[in-house]
Amino acid sequence: INNSITIIKFLIAVYLPVITLSAVQLIKYPVNNNNNKNSNKENSLKEDSIKENAKAETNDTNSDKKRIIELYNEFKGSNTSLNKLEYIENKFYIVDDYTNSVQIQILPIPEFVGKFTTKGTPMVEVGQMMSERLSLEIYFGCINSWKNETACKFCELGAEKKMFFVNPQDIREVIKYCITNPKINMNHILIGGGTPPKNLLYRYVETVRIIKEETNLSTYIMMAPPEDLLLLNQLKEAGLNEIGFNLEIYDRNIAKEIMPKKGLISKEYYFEALKYAVKLFGNKGEVRSILIVGIEPIENTLQAVKELVSIGVMPILSPFRPIPNTPMQNHPLQSPRLLYNVWKEREKIVNKYNMCLGPLCIACQNNTIAIPTKKEYRYY
Repeated sequence: INNSITIIKFLIAVYLPVITLSAVQLIKYPVNNNNNKNSNKENSLKEDSIKENAKAETNDTNSDKKRIIELYNEFKGSNTSLNKLEYIENKFYIVDDYTNSVQIQILPIPEFVGKFTTKGTPMVEVGQMMSERLSLEIYFGCINSWKNETACKFCELGAEKKMFFVNPQDIREVIKYCITNPKINMNHILIGGGTPPKNLLYRYVETVRIIKEETNLSTYIMMAPPEDLLLLNQLKEAGLNEIGFNLEIYDRNIAKEIMPKKGLISKEYYFEALKYAVKLFGNKGEVRSILIVGIEPIENTLQAVKELVSIGVMPILSPFRPIPNTPMQNHPLQSPRLLYNVWKEREKIVNKYNMCLGPLCIACQNNTIAIPTKKEYRYY
């Protein structure tokens, strides 16, 4: 893979989750700086071409494209490691300073945006389409809040003042809407959201049952490991296919500093819960754990990857991205070059255990350090 283009791919997949690109095409047809002059000409984005295309577009269309670029630049801020977004000949490109370019696709607004359930709940508050995955945030807010100083410092959920479970009927209606609407490409479902009170964990089981009553699509839950691991048996019996307990930070001393409440869950208990889940769901990627890259020393992350794959858990590397108005909003980003090197080192580890860096779903690899170079990577 051409290194420059690989770094650009990391930039897009890691730092620009509203944009997707075909990494498979990137690998098969990488841009080569040694190509002939004609090829270099095609890959260079000229200002004259931009101006000509701008004239050809309608005012409304131009306004939409301009806003997308503004949003990207707003996110990019002063970070010079992020490359430019350009719109040329009716196509978007990410470009670097060396005339390398990668064509990208802007995800359309989900069809249910602006629609409501029969109870009057905006559907977008029940779930969000992430490419081909419906993400159901069934618990609004988090018991770990900024108010009681227990929230994770990199997460915005702790700022929510109201905390409640989404109405089960609303969940059912959104799932039905996605199934029956031909414009929505829903191929699997994620159940997430903030951490709920212990006495309401049964709502996870209830949600899985609702999903399976409407569709047999693969369903995945991300949650904190419950105190009673028998809950996993109930989830399995309800039809759950995959589960993730996200360790996030390996060093628990650092974890306690960054995640005052969640960091109190010991590493030992995380691994106990993960091992239990592997016995129930399998060891081929059905059980996963996210590690955040960029908060603790890389050596810690390396050790975590080793320990996870050794028990049949698929590690997912998620680079730290500062969220505005959180305590860590000014924490520095890692460079794309470093993230690429991290990926190479982690690949060596997982290969020894015949495992892949997760997730296996190509459409879900935004905001992760993953390149779908193996046959195991797929679309659902």
